This record gives sequence, structure tokens and C-alpha cells, in this order.
Amino acid sequence: MSKAWTDLIQHLGYRDNGALAESLAPSLKYPDLFPSLFVFILANLSVPLTKIFGLNELALIALGVTFCLEFASGIWAAKCRGEKIVSSKVTRFILKLALYLNVIAVFWLLHISFEEQGREVGSIVFDYLHLLSVFEIIYENWISIRENAGEINEKSDWLVRLRDKFTNKLG
Repeated sequence: MSKAWTDLIQHLGYRDNGALAESLAPSLKYPDLFPSLFVFILANLSVPLTKIFGLNELALIALGVTFCLEFASGIWAAKCRGEKIVSSKVTRFILKLALYLNVIAVFWLLHISFEEQGREVGSIVFDYLHLLSVFEIIYENWISIRENAGEINEKSDWLVRLRDKFTNKLG
């Protein structure tokens, strides 16, 4: 921080930025309250998130849990392979997450836009694409989680056999 900022907050009676933060949010002094603070923040975020992504709170939580499971299983699988956790892989996950959420939001917002304009065909098409994209994203994440679990348990060959069997049936 700049000296001017430090001088300003000290002049106002705060010893440092931490003291200023505690003044703005006194709950920071009580770490036992963090879980309730997290729930409070999550509850307040749920309203705009449901409007942006077109999913209710429970579905958003399930989607979040799915993303967290994929992230955690990926880290665990990398450790089992003896790989270092590097920022580029974390960045790839964040990019994938952002793209997934963008697809869900765009289809939902287009559905809402067409619905508000009374353009029924567009509304139906984008509602279908929204549902399809949510299903596909969850499906792909669960496949990734299963692949990671296969590497963790060293039993990934069953997944390869299952994939080959499925591919052969499709032609």
C-alpha cells in the first residue's frame, strides 16, 4: 500500500488494513462465525445466480458440488500420478468452469429474452438448449470425476473398456 493510504488509515485510528477490515466487518474477529457468514453470503448470492443461470438454489449447489468434486479429484489424481500441482492446470480448470457457466447463462438469458418478447419458438429452442447444456456439462464433469477416481484407485481400465463398448455400439 502507498504511504498516503497508510498515513490516512492511521490518522483515522486504525493501526493497519486489518484493523480497518475488522471495523468494516466485525464478524472477521470471530472465526467461529465464518460458517454462518458463508451461508449468509451464499443465500444473498442465490437470488442473482438463479436469475442468471436459470437454476434453483438446490441445483446451483449440486452444480457447485460437482465442480468442487472434479477439482478435488483432479488434484488427488495428480498427486497419485506424482505430478506437481501447477497454476496452469488450476487456470485451465477455472477457464473451463467460466466457459461452462457462460454457456449455461447465455442459453438461459436468451430463453428469457425471447419469452419476454413473446417469441415462443426462440424461447422454446433456447430453453431446450439451456437444459441440454446443463445436462451435458454435468455429464462431462462426472466422466472427468470417474476418470480421476480410476487413476486414484488404479482401476481405470474398466472406464476405457466401458468407453470402447459404448463407442462400438454407436458405430
